Amino acid sequence: MLAIQSAATYLPERVEFAAIQARERNVGYLHLLLKSARPARPRGKGRIKDHEVARHAPSAPTRLPVAPAKQSLSDLALAAASALRDQLAADEVARTTHIVLAHATLNEAVAEAIPGRIQVELGLKRVLPLAVSQIGSLGFYAALPLLAGLLDAKSQVLFIAADKWLYPFFRVFGDLVAFGDGAVAMMIRRGDGPALATLRGFALETGTAIDDPWARTPAELRAQLVPLAVAAGRRAIEHARATSGIGRDAIAGVVPAGFATADADAVADALELPRAPRPHAGHLSSADSPAALVHAQQALRPGERKTVLVWDAALCGAAGAAVVELSGAGA
Repeated sequence: MLAIQSAATYLPERVEFAAIQARERNVGYLHLLLKSARPARPRGKGRIKDHEVARHAPSAPTRLPVAPAKQSLSDLALAAASALRDQLAADEVARTTHIVLAHATLNEAVAEAIPGRIQVELGLKRVLPLAVSQIGSLGFYAALPLLAGLLDAKSQVLFIAADKWLYPFFRVFGDLVAFGDGAVAMMIRRGDGPALATLRGFALETGTAIDDPWARTPAELRAQLVPLAVAAGRRAIEHARATSGIGRDAIAGVVPAGFATADADAVADALELPRAPRPHAGHLSSADSPAALVHAQQALRPGERKTVLVWDAALCGAAGAAVVELSGAGA
């Protein structure tokens, strides 16, 4: 089993966001102007058009954590990693053998530079830095089978999920989802001993690829993503039963992703599991599921245990889910 030993969350200040596109322009995304990057650009380039506003405008503004211009994706990831380091003893941090970053950036040059920076800043030696990217907000779920293969009894991974949204990408897709910035850092080991959370089962479900979510209506995206989330949830439950003997009856509820309440309820109802409250407004991008797990764990009383299902979906046409046993502090 994969066990989350400790965790820290870092979120920028929340602001009321009523636009659709991310507003910050950054030189780091100039590569998107290349002809080869055309498939990665939302609706080509340039100012958002009136028909796109009509398609994606939300019914009300959302309070989203939005990083200031001088705070990069790398800064967000380092802030979460530093907060986690400050919780731990020096020898605990020194046990780290891998650093794995999950993020949604399309800039391949960034992918392994950030975990490399974190390695240097934390003073870690003989550590393997890796990155999981270009799978939307599902880096957490894509990383789980990777970690299961990497870790042995002597290994420890510093896992970080972080994202920052930049122009010309859309933050808001109607009332379906609105993406914020943030980061979560976790120290993960293999084992079934005391831990804040133990991963009992997980799954990643891919459907028909959506290469232009900006051209779809929120309703069209919803129709494709909700069934994928349900399928991922069912596979995660099957995995938990096969590996840990944990059945559906042991799952206390579904911790929803940062999608509309109706979509979260539809996933829980289809899985025939209780609905859990949404821990925060908006979607925290790659950090969404890890942050939801941290929030759910911190809400437990000392010694209390609860098994939940957490899920997320990416607008590229995929979904992930995990069955996680949470333990209250002092358990």
